[in-house]
Amino acid sequence: MSLVTLTTSGQLVNDHLVCNWLALFGCSSPRVASLNLSYMDLTGTIPPYLGNLSFLVELDLGNNSFHDTLPHELSYLRRLKFISFKFNNFNGYIPSWFGSFSKLQSINLRGNQFSGSLLTIIFNLSALQYIDLSNNKHQYVCSTRSSNTQKSHLKIMYWFLILETLSAIPREIGNLTMLKTIYLDSNNFNEIPKEIGFLHQLETLYVQFNVLKGPVPVAVFNMSSLTTLTLFGNSLSGGLPGNICQHLPSLQALNLARNQFDGPLPSKLWQCKELRILTLGSTSSVEAYQNILGT
Repeated sequence: MSLVTLTTSGQLVNDHLVCNWLALFGCSSPRVASLNLSYMDLTGTIPPYLGNLSFLVELDLGNNSFHDTLPHELSYLRRLKFISFKFNNFNGYIPSWFGSFSKLQSINLRGNQFSGSLLTIIFNLSALQYIDLSNNKHQYVCSTRSSNTQKSHLKIMYWFLILETLSAIPREIGNLTMLKTIYLDSNNFNEIPKEIGFLHQLETLYVQFNVLKGPVPVAVFNMSSLTTLTLFGNSLSGGLPGNICQHLPSLQALNLARNQFDGPLPSKLWQCKELRILTLGSTSSVEAYQNILGT
């Protein structure tokens, strides 16, 4: 793979500069496959000429000061497998043309100013394994088309959606059957959809600092592969099923602190053989602790 980097920090990006980049490879049909301009202290907007790099497989513009919206010309880069625009100042909607990147395996848009709808079309990219949309300003979830993608073909393993303003976890999450890690902290989620129970390979689930209410959804206890469950800082109430250790035999860390559980925790919770970390905080009464400890 050819690798292009810019050695001048603090460079203002403009069309003339991009033409100079392309000239390095033959401006008519550049065959560069990997463009890494991360941590270069670049400012300005993304020039549309980047769309001419039709052989690009990897595009990393992370940790700069780019702003404005993403140019439509980037949609021409159909070979892309890796995209990182993290920690810039991009704004506007996440473009629907992301759905045309059929080979995309990793997308990182963390730490920008993207707002509006969070397109479910992104969750239907069959090759996608990693997605980080955290620290943006999404307000709702929008489905742009019906998906014909078979659940068994979806390969997303890591999904980060942190510090958003979303009020609902997309039900399409149930399609991501290869998911292993989910971070959904610091949103306004008031429930966990039952579709999460389809994620039979999920190992880590963080839903901290939301507004979850009522009992812990039964669907959570359908994921026998779960090793870490963190529901810290919500308004959950009720209790936990007495057979939690049977449903979650691999559970190693459980954090239920700062909730409103009003029922005793299972007295046989200590029988979860893999459990190493149990955090209850102000969640439960003294009776609950005594039940767990068998005193």
